[in-house]
Amino acid sequence: MNITITHNDVFPLADLPPDGDLVGRAPAEVKAMAASLQEVQIESIVVVQFDAPPHPLGYAYDVLCGTCRVKAARLNGTAALRADIWQGLTWDDFVRLRSVANSRRSKNPLADVEALRAMVAIGLPPVKMAQVLQKKPAEVMQLLKLLTLPPEILEAVRQNRVAPGVMLRLAKLDPARQQTAVDLLKTKLRLKDSDLTAINCAARAAGLPRLAVSVPALQRPARPTLAALIVRLVTEQHFDLKGNGHPPAAQSLRLEPADLAELRRLLLPPEGEAGVAN
Repeated sequence: MNITITHNDVFPLADLPPDGDLVGRAPAEVKAMAASLQEVQIESIVVVQFDAPPHPLGYAYDVLCGTCRVKAARLNGTAALRADIWQGLTWDDFVRLRSVANSRRSKNPLADVEALRAMVAIGLPPVKMAQVLQKKPAEVMQLLKLLTLPPEILEAVRQNRVAPGVMLRLAKLDPARQQTAVDLLKTKLRLKDSDLTAINCAARAAGLPRLAVSVPALQRPARPTLAALIVRLVTEQHFDLKGNGHPPAAQSLRLEPADLAELRRLLLPPEGEAGVAN
């Protein structure tokens, strides 16, 4: 499908079908729009030009978006409006897209989903989808993710058992989590934000690697008593306790800094205390 779009700042309304052949809005809406159009036309209307196959009623043009504005402008006596002119659509494509344009104006949160589904079916690229929906291309790319939602979720949205905000969050989940949400929906009949949070937490917990880390025991070495320390020093330095050759009193212990510190700890009481540690 090759669709071209041109712009006309003064498209003549006389080239469009009469009001009776335009699929449009209620008279009250047309009157309200007429009052607005007397000040400014904010959005361009979208017009489709038919070549082959022709329009069933023989018209060269028909209104894809903006029927209410066309009728309101005619009510005001305005001869022309700004218009984007599309070429390359068949009549079937036009009817499908016109229903899309109408549904998007409703408050139904599924309107964008159905609109996108119809446009994907006829092969419109995202840029042209954005023109039909009057959205930015980036918004359309985000909305296209809604088409990946399971049908059970969309049906629950239609039945107000899943809120639109929850639907948008679901569209960002991977297929496995979406299926978990469907299973939960079957059990609870409704889905809330808290349910999605629980699904995400469970999925993250299941995906975390289980690491077996051996942590050495943090134990301080046992400190010796004064008697044990003296026995070790005497043994290591071969003191002659029997009095052979030299009396024990004439022999001197050699103390390393660590041993000296330990002796001080054992022999000198803490400040404010008296006595000798055992």
